[in-house]
Order: sequence, then structure tokens, then C-alpha cells
Amino acid sequence: SETVNRASAGGLEHVKVASIGNVVQAIEALKKRGLWIVGFDASGTERWDAIDYRRPIALVLGGEGRGIRRLVREHCDHLVSIPLFGHVGSLNVSVAAGVALYEAVRQRGAVPSHVRPIPVRAAAGPGIVGPGAQDGETDPGLVARYVAEDDDEEEADESRDRPCSSP
Repeated sequence: SETVNRASAGGLEHVKVASIGNVVQAIEALKKRGLWIVGFDASGTERWDAIDYRRPIALVLGGEGRGIRRLVREHCDHLVSIPLFGHVGSLNVSVAAGVALYEAVRQRGAVPSHVRPIPVRAAAGPGIVGPGAQDGETDPGLVARYVAEDDDEEEADESRDRPCSSP
């Protein structure tokens, strides 16, 4: 549709798109042509990055929240999932597609070297992020001390302005 074409920012011109009526029949036709079918679903038992995307594959992504229908899942060669963190229950289908396609392109060596991901290192344990305890903004004792010092300076300034009194 015109809306999809505009949303793709011209990318649709470079991608073959087909509308199908029966997904299971389409999967069987693709299998006969030698493609492996990789379904992306929250119930997937394999990690999305554990699949060999260098071979001929077709990706199947389900609707947001609903996932892939049971019959379609049963016809997939691999059923994979993308781990979610926090309170996220499912990914937007376009986000899942982006993750899947990036991994396929990366494995096929088509990602330019300047955008290859940095190897994963063990993360440091959880810690407090933000100003340290010695920062005046976070330590009420330091803030009080700074305020007291400012008050002393103001009193000294005021005493300079007062006339001297004799005993």
C-alpha cells in the first residue's frame, strides 16, 4: 500500500514483498525450494542468534502480543525467541524483524567493518550510578557545611560594614 511504501522511506523498492493467503502452504512451498523456516515467537526454545543464517532461510514473525499461530509454529524448522528484560512482554514486530535481519546480515559478513559489534565482555556487577557520596549534592552533611561556611562569610562581610563600637 502507499502508506507502507511511505513508512519504509523508499526501502520497499529494494525488497520483494508478496501477499499470501495460507501461511502453512507458503512454508511448505519454501521448504520444497530448500529454504529453512525460522519462526520468531516468545515460546521459541532456541536463541535467535544460535541459528545459522548463512544458509537459505525464510523468517516468520507473528503479530505483536499474539505471536505465531500454532499450526504455523508446528511447520517451522526452528522456533527462536529474543530475550526480553524488565517489564516488556513482547517486542514490536518491526523491532523483532530488525533484530533478526541484522543477525542474518552480520553472519553473512555483509555488515561493514566499522559497524561490527564489539565483542561482549563480562559485565561488572550491579552498582550505584550517579554522584558519589563525597559530592555535596548528595551528602547532606557536606551541603550543611557549605551553607555554614557561606553564612560565616556573610557575617564577616556584615561586621566589616558595621561601625566599631567601643567597650
